[in-house]
Amino acid sequence: MKNIMYVIFGLLLIITTCFAKDVKGKTYVFNIPDDVTFETKTDMEFYSFKWGKDASIALLMFYPYPTSTSEQMLKPMIELMEIGFEDQMKKMAGIKDIKKTKRDIKAGVFSGVEIEFAVVYGDGKIIEQYMFLVWDGDRAWSGQLTAPSTDDINKAHTILEKAKKISDSVVAPSSTIDPNSTRSK
Repeated sequence: MKNIMYVIFGLLLIITTCFAKDVKGKTYVFNIPDDVTFETKTDMEFYSFKWGKDASIALLMFYPYPTSTSEQMLKPMIELMEIGFEDQMKKMAGIKDIKKTKRDIKAGVFSGVEIEFAVVYGDGKIIEQYMFLVWDGDRAWSGQLTAPSTDDINKAHTILEKAKKISDSVVAPSSTIDPNSTRSK
């Protein structure tokens, strides 16, 4: 029985690896499923991920927060984003109700706050809108997911969870000192 479990685990690992790809941005490498497309504007460090077909397309946008901030400011900032989003949605015709849930999240190196909005239209259609503000240890990142299904947030979390920071491997050349040289006083 143990051997069967090891075989199943191994197959799952191989399948997961075969159906994912690494895509590179300016600060992060993202390991994304094969059904996800990736676009970046590296000069602005704006990342977008899309999956699904036709009317069922999910769109995740992820980018550094445009102004310098601290980790302690995430909750007050997301509250302002929340109020702004709700005010805009209330002005739109055809929206019957907006339901929301706010929660702390942790996805890989990112931690912060996420708000889930279920936007209910008059015809009964529901669109899931997620906003999040997270910290990676150095700076704040803002994200938004528009999705036809609540299952799509799991894929978005997985994308962020698997993100790997590109190391600062490029080091400016340092001056070298000849160990045989002498210094005069």
